[in-house]
Amino acid sequence: MGKWADVGYTHLYGMGTERNTDKALECFRKGTKAGDMQACFAIYETWGDGVSLISEDEAMEMLKKAASLGHEKAAYLLKQNEDKEMQKHD
Repeated sequence: MGKWADVGYTHLYGMGTERNTDKALECFRKGTKAGDMQACFAIYETWGDGVSLISEDEAMEMLKKAASLGHEKAAYLLKQNEDKEMQKHD
């Protein structure tokens, strides 16, 4: 896991510091700029868990970026989402 993802999670869950979702998201965003696949996935997770107020478009963009950087769970979830979309059009 990248350092920005680690720091973001400490703020997100209040581990050794006060819980602060804004600071967590700020750390995750810094991680995405540095190519941290876990930080990208973390941004997606905060949207999925209803923790942050990012848009669905941004969440999906981060899921795609995490998958492209080699995050296995992100790739799996992206494939599931694509399969669901294809089934809707069948």
